[in-house]
Formats: sequence, C-alpha cells, structure tokens
Amino acid sequence: MSKPTRLLVLGLVAALLTAAAVWGATRLFYDPVDDCLDAGGSWHYDVEECSFTESYRSASASLDEFVVRGRLAPEDLQRIAEFREAVKAHEAREAEEGMKAKSAEYEAMGRKLYVETD
Repeated sequence: MSKPTRLLVLGLVAALLTAAAVWGATRLFYDPVDDCLDAGGSWHYDVEECSFTESYRSASASLDEFVVRGRLAPEDLQRIAEFREAVKAHEAREAEEGMKAKSAEYEAMGRKLYVETD
C-alpha cells in the first residue's frame, strides 16, 4: 500500500472511531426523563412518554393497589409498615437525644431550655 493510501485508511479509521465514541457517549448520557423535565414537560412513567399538556398522575396511588395488582404480597406490605414504624421510632429517639444535648448545652451556659413534652 502506498503512503497516501495508508494515510487515507488511517484517517477513515480515526474518523469512524471518533464517530463511534461520540455516538456511544450520547447514548450513555441520554436521559429522556431529564430532557422532558428540563424542557418544562411532565414525564408519564406509566407509559414512558413526555407531555406538555398534562401533569403526571400515577396510576398506582398507594401500596395497597400493588397488593391488588399482585405486585406486592400482603406480608411485604406488613414488612413495609413495620419498617416505617421503626424509622419513626428511630427519628423520635434522635430528636429526643438532640433536645437533651441542647438542654445540657444551654444549662452549661447558665440558661434553661423549656421543652414541652407529652
């Protein structure tokens, strides 16, 4: 192969690789939901399309509907409810501990922090 032909082939291969890399990068970073929301639309997750005239309203409004549709078993719903209760209890404990720490901090400065409790 002559030198000009090799340069032409090398140039074509480089152009193809560059085009493939650009195409791959756009496919990798393309997010239709984000593009829809950025443009001011509302993404309808159930049908996977963008709408500029209707706001999204989920077809599944609650976890109970998942049970009816067979997507969640009743024991899964029970586990979810127990988890939510545990999170609430944990948050309440953290809040109480934080208030005790703040009270101790204020008392150390010679002030009294009044907190109404049940």
